[in-house]
Amino acid sequence: MRKVKVLEDLSIVDIIDMLSELSEIDITLSLEKQDSIKDPALCSKWVSLARIMENQDLVRMLFKGVQNYLQQILEKDPDQLKEPYMKKGIQSLMTFVLEAAEKIDKFTPLFKKTPALESISDLPEYRDLSEYFTSAIAPYMPAAGESDEEWEDQWGIRGVELTDTKRMGLRTVEEMRSDKQYELLYLLKENGRPFYDYEMLRHMRLLYDFDKSEASEETENLFFKVDIVQDKECHLRAEYILKNCGYLIDEFFREALKHKDSQCISNLSMGIMGLMLAANPRNLKQTSSSEKTAYKYFLDFHHYLRQSLSSDEYQKLIMTSHERRPFQSCLFLLTHKLCSAYFSSSIEHREMTAIIRRQISEGSQETSSKESYLSGFMAILEEDAALRRSLEKYPAGAIHKLAEVFERGDNTRGFDPLSQDNIPEQLFAFTMADKDIACLKMPSPVRQEFIQKAELAQEFEGLIRSLSANSKNQKLLFVNLQDRTSWQDYARCTILEEMAQKEEFASQLILMGLAKSTDFYNQSNDYLDQNESELFFQQLKDQVLGGAQCGFFFSQAIAFQVAVGLPNIISLVHEVFFRASKTLSREQRMDFIEITYLFLTLIALDASEADFLCFGDKDTVDASAAASAELFGLCKLLSETPLSDDDKGMFLYMLYAPALTLRERAIELPRLERTLSALDCIQKGLSERRDLFKKLTDEHGYYKIKQLVD
Repeated sequence: MRKVKVLEDLSIVDIIDMLSELSEIDITLSLEKQDSIKDPALCSKWVSLARIMENQDLVRMLFKGVQNYLQQILEKDPDQLKEPYMKKGIQSLMTFVLEAAEKIDKFTPLFKKTPALESISDLPEYRDLSEYFTSAIAPYMPAAGESDEEWEDQWGIRGVELTDTKRMGLRTVEEMRSDKQYELLYLLKENGRPFYDYEMLRHMRLLYDFDKSEASEETENLFFKVDIVQDKECHLRAEYILKNCGYLIDEFFREALKHKDSQCISNLSMGIMGLMLAANPRNLKQTSSSEKTAYKYFLDFHHYLRQSLSSDEYQKLIMTSHERRPFQSCLFLLTHKLCSAYFSSSIEHREMTAIIRRQISEGSQETSSKESYLSGFMAILEEDAALRRSLEKYPAGAIHKLAEVFERGDNTRGFDPLSQDNIPEQLFAFTMADKDIACLKMPSPVRQEFIQKAELAQEFEGLIRSLSANSKNQKLLFVNLQDRTSWQDYARCTILEEMAQKEEFASQLILMGLAKSTDFYNQSNDYLDQNESELFFQQLKDQVLGGAQCGFFFSQAIAFQVAVGLPNIISLVHEVFFRASKTLSREQRMDFIEITYLFLTLIALDASEADFLCFGDKDTVDASAAASAELFGLCKLLSETPLSDDDKGMFLYMLYAPALTLRERAIELPRLERTLSALDCIQKGLSERRDLFKKLTDEHGYYKIKQLVD
């Protein structure tokens, strides 16, 4: 019944959203006064004197819509009201009704001049709803609803000191819905207190309970299918890792049993056993009756691998390179080979791609067919709109994932993306200047309990050590997309910068920090109306070369080449993709920055001679997914090979699979639009001026990019 209209154009989801807004209006009004709310329209629309009549009609419709919804449930199947999940959902809905009514009375000008109305409870629509609930629905409800103590215990927050978050933290459910700062649920402030308050959590719990009561069989089937495919993909990853490490694993187990007391060896043994169980077809979720399947066994492998790398014995092992006995050498090689294979496993994603395409198809059927007016990469925006329509059946996706944090007790574990379902992998590979380069997907490889401090994940250090442990002496270019200028990301950025400058890692780890959240990147505030090209170019140079204060970082191995190459890149982009225009609109400047970042990445690849590349954000969901897909698109455009159906499927997988599997939503729309707009600009420029592009890039060989098939 999610999308069924219960009154005129309003569905019950629309109604619960507006009731939620009204129930938090005191908080949003306070934040608006502090100028610290990102969307003041959320509260302004309810207190606007110019909209009093419109809002009063809307409030009446909300109460009437809730009554219609309850009547539809009772008429369709009264037995539903006996189900615990339905009882909780209705209790949550009515709690929002009561709280919205109270906040309307206290904080809005609505109904203040309406005759015979002392309070909202005198409104006929509210009175009718109250009477209907009391007479028809209340008999099905428990005598006493769930107490605050009960849900506080379930979510592990009873007795936790929750503080005011008006200045810093998660303040409203609307902020939670946006899903942009969910990591704060895992983190503590410097004073040891969380970044959320009681009322925000209580509202989130109410929405979660209501959403579970509305979850349709169709929706459950979608995410059940996603779970099955994820499980199978972990099975394939386990097979890949075992195949790549097989000879070392055989050698390891010949002697491992002689070292039962070794924490390093016993944990590594447990990890390999987890891999073997994940690789066993009998443990696939699709066919197994066991609660523990390939996905969880693969997570066990990662857990025990990290435990092995955290042991004192491993630390001694990496410090005694010249004194290792044969078994110690095998142990050293195996741990790092496992780290390498964990981060670079390469599998097919046809089934996940099929799910994404099926959702797009379902969303497309919900609208009347219109002739497409978009072409090239921009045509994907129409598929994106269809996908979002199909996901409207599960509007509380982000709320659902956030609530799970508390239901599983993960809010006390700290932010640890590699241990929180962000499984790394190789996405695709290409050649540049006759060198093969693999593009990896991975989140920020850190662990964090307090906002001001982060530490590196041991398996990431193991990956970097593995690059020098073989005769190839390989390198990784890590493009950090986290916002170094923000208090949320600062600690995760600086720990990576410190690692990249350590002598042990500096030769293998090349770090490039790109600012993708600043005013300059978004051409907002002071940069909004500065259309003159030459002024913009100078600002672009000042930003990129401005270092940490502007959000950028370049390892010593690439810093000089970036500084020298930046003016050439700006000139190239200007001539080829913008026809050397003397003025650039805001949209053009945003495309210009995006394209410049892409070619700076190519400069960094060339200068570092890296074998691996990854775009790392806090997770793999939005900025990271968009950047990886963007580079994939650039490779196709520069290689002059058409985008095949498989290529299109991979492009969709990179864009949507991380957000769908990790957050039960689509990629952030502004990120997607910017990626597609930049690729469209490149496509048009190359179609008209490819010869000029080749001439300008001949000395660098950037146009000699070729995507690899396997």
